[in-house]
Amino acid sequence: MNQSLKCENCLAPLLFEQQRTTIIQCEYCGVENVLGAQLRKASQKMERTFLVKLRNEFDTQFNEEELRLLIFNLSAATGLRLEYDDLAGGSRRMMLLELLKCSSRRRVVPQLVETAVAMRPYLVVLLA
Repeated sequence: MNQSLKCENCLAPLLFEQQRTTIIQCEYCGVENVLGAQLRKASQKMERTFLVKLRNEFDTQFNEEELRLLIFNLSAATGLRLEYDDLAGGSRRMMLLELLKCSSRRRVVPQLVETAVAMRPYLVVLLA
C-alpha cells in the first residue's frame, strides 16, 4: 500500500521533512496541509522506515573514524553539541543507532543526510 500524501491544493507529493507535526507545507504551491490522525501515523511509519534504511546504509559506508568525522561535521553544520564518545552504546553500530535517534529527536535528519552525502557523494538512501 502506498503511504504517500499529496497536497490538497496542487496534488504535488508532500515531503516529510518536518516530523512530528500536524501541518506540512507544500514545497510547490506553499499551501499548508493539515494532517489527520491516520496521516500522522503514516508519516511516523515512513520516518521509521527511512531511519532503518539510513542506519543500514551508514553501517556499510562509514567506519568508526568516518562516523566520528560525520558527527563532527553535523555538529558544525547544525550548531548542536554532539560528540561520538557522548553517544550511548559500546559498539560503533550502537553509537550509529544513537546518532540517528538523537538526530530524529532534534529534527536534524535532513542535515545529517546532507552531511553524509557531502562525505559520500555516491550515497543513495531510497524510501521505496
